[in-house]
Amino acid sequence: MIRSQSLLKVLDGFIFITIGGLVFTHIVPELIYAEGILIILCVAFGVLGPTLGEKVFKRHSHMTHNLTIVLGVFGLILHTLADGSALTITENSGNVLLAIGIIVHRFPEGLAVWWIVKPSLGTRWAVFCICFMLLGSTVGYLKGDAFLHALHIENNFLQAFVTGWILHVVFHQPHATHTDKTNPQLEFQTGLGALLGLGMLLVMFGVHHANESVNTSEAHQHHTHMHNTHPESELSLLDQQHLSG
Repeated sequence: MIRSQSLLKVLDGFIFITIGGLVFTHIVPELIYAEGILIILCVAFGVLGPTLGEKVFKRHSHMTHNLTIVLGVFGLILHTLADGSALTITENSGNVLLAIGIIVHRFPEGLAVWWIVKPSLGTRWAVFCICFMLLGSTVGYLKGDAFLHALHIENNFLQAFVTGWILHVVFHQPHATHTDKTNPQLEFQTGLGALLGLGMLLVMFGVHHANESVNTSEAHQHHTHMHNTHPESELSLLDQQHLSG
């Protein structure tokens, strides 16, 4: 019992840092880039919505809590579809580093689903949700082009809302108790998990940075090759820009 509680506190710290880090450094910036700063309002509504719902429906707080968990997991599954479709792009472009980055951050997301679902709904539902995430990645990979084409504005706003919902679930730690916060040993284990989560984030950021460096280098080589083999095309383009100016 003590060992499982210790492992749970390590997971608390690990998931708090990795999922929070992924949301604030990866998902939210992409949403802002796609739709503008106003999409932050959808994220904020997703964070505050469950709290308001639990206050309004006090008699059904348990059902509201479970609904919060289900929607949070739904958000992670929605993200697996997007990542699966992104793997199609990496296959077509031969970008191995991007594929590694996508696969690496599946690990903390899978742990997060287990950490969120198991305490409230049990092991069977946790396994089911993880299998559904794997299915989501597979569907996204096989139907990548069609799925990317289907990502309209309303999907981004939905993802922003569900992203806020995920943050609510992670920040409120579904199985935390008051005694956990006053136990120095458990606080140490949570801190250890947070350090491991920070290490995972650094690995993901390192892969992402290496991928950007490779893309920049390839773009520069392509430009140099075009300049050396077809200098007349560049001169023609400059002439057209000069005339249009």
